[in-house]
Amino acid sequence: MEAYDVQAYDPQEMGPAPAKVQRISFFTRKLAAKLQSQGSNLPASVIAFLDTPTSSFDPQQSTYFEEKFKPLMPKITALLEEVFDELGADLGGWEDMITFNARAETPIAMCARAVLEKKKAAKGSFSRGR
Repeated sequence: MEAYDVQAYDPQEMGPAPAKVQRISFFTRKLAAKLQSQGSNLPASVIAFLDTPTSSFDPQQSTYFEEKFKPLMPKITALLEEVFDELGADLGGWEDMITFNARAETPIAMCARAVLEKKKAAKGSFSRGR
């Protein structure tokens, strides 16, 4: 399977973008970079799937989402949580990135939102523990 080269598109260096370039979200780029640093590459088809709006899934994508992706969500969320911690991200900034990237609900946005909810819950229980 083809691995995706995770690089930002710079129109000044590369000229005009091809007509069918799919936008890759901040969270997908960070997840791909995290996996790459661990010696794994995300196939291009998975990169595209992560940023595909769930409302536009075809029957095959819906089946894949239910049967294959949902069981992986805890692992993907854990990797994104590591990204959150490594970035020293704050809840507001993470939430802003979800909002900025969320033209529609996507699998990666679901995982990023799960990180946000986990961090909010941890912060809430930390605050109550004082």
